[in-house]
Amino acid sequence: MNIRIALRMVRTLPLFVFAATAIQAQAQTYNLTLLDGSDAGVNINNSGQVVVTSGFINAGIWSNGQTTPLDTMGVRFQLPYEINNGGEVIGDAMRVLGRGTGALWNANGQGQLLTMPSYDYTTAQGINDAHVVVGSATDVLRMRAVVWQNGTGSLLAGLPMTLITSSSATDINNDGQVVGYTFSGGFAHAVIWHDIHSDAALLPALAGTNQSQATFINDAGQAIGTSQLVTVTNGANTPGKRIATLWSGGTAIELHNLADATGDTDVAGINIQGMAVGTSWIASASSNQHGIATLWSPDGQSAVDLNTLLDPKDAKSGWVLQAAYDINDQGMIVGQAFNSITSETTGFLLTPVPEPTTAIYFALGLLGTACAVRRRYKRHHKDQTDRRA
Repeated sequence: MNIRIALRMVRTLPLFVFAATAIQAQAQTYNLTLLDGSDAGVNINNSGQVVVTSGFINAGIWSNGQTTPLDTMGVRFQLPYEINNGGEVIGDAMRVLGRGTGALWNANGQGQLLTMPSYDYTTAQGINDAHVVVGSATDVLRMRAVVWQNGTGSLLAGLPMTLITSSSATDINNDGQVVGYTFSGGFAHAVIWHDIHSDAALLPALAGTNQSQATFINDAGQAIGTSQLVTVTNGANTPGKRIATLWSGGTAIELHNLADATGDTDVAGINIQGMAVGTSWIASASSNQHGIATLWSPDGQSAVDLNTLLDPKDAKSGWVLQAAYDINDQGMIVGQAFNSITSETTGFLLTPVPEPTTAIYFALGLLGTACAVRRRYKRHHKDQTDRRA
């Protein structure tokens, strides 16, 4: 291979990797798989395992058409939130909706409760591949952000200890970065802990808003959540529309709504490429809203109705994708669908077509070839220099 061509490949390698990512992120169509027996696919890991739930009573781990039920641990309601790449699931186990205990289930569905001494109840909301769990614990005075390691909970540091201040941790990535929010003075504020031992830092506010919550963080350190403008009239708070928000590189970015969506926007998941999914809400004359599953580009400027990317045969069968809850690093998406013909609600899994692996392996192949050529070039250059010396 001509060395100039090889070096040009090295210099332009990011373009090849970006192109591969773009192929994955902007698939022409998706294959639709219905997650039978569920009413929602809540979260998906990079192995394609999906956390599913049905009526808050039955929950499980779906994989290749089979569902492993989650241990009920003697309570009525199971609310799973997230699954890590080892197949561990976190969520809440509740005897009564709204009051329960954080829970951790292993890959076989066996569960354990995550408690916090001196607190009335807990919630577990995020887990990374190192088995570290984050969430919150609540007593009669306030809610506090918590981290559990090996089943033992401790408070996250750096938050004011006042009676009017509450906090919650909502997710943790594989670098140990944690996101969540504090609540004081009637307003919520998105925060980040750069590790579980650091102080919390406020995330920047989105222009034109005064309230925010961060709910998820990817392994690139990009966080997502919602922002709102809350107005106060005679001491009463009136929240405005929810605005899906991306925090990236120290900046708050609005994830723009679908062109015909005039209601709230909720973002629920983001993968390592920065592709985000969620729900765009379309307001009707009756003041009700109906949701449309939405995919956002990494810059947040482009929103796509996922229903337009379905195979035509699936669209004709009456399925409407109402909400997207997560996207993994392979571009697989889970959420909730409604059938306009049968009125059935079920969880769904979308798989990109074409499969992204071909493009990724092509990019990785270029990376290996270019790096090998660059190493040979450096050795050749060194040998020539040594000879001259």
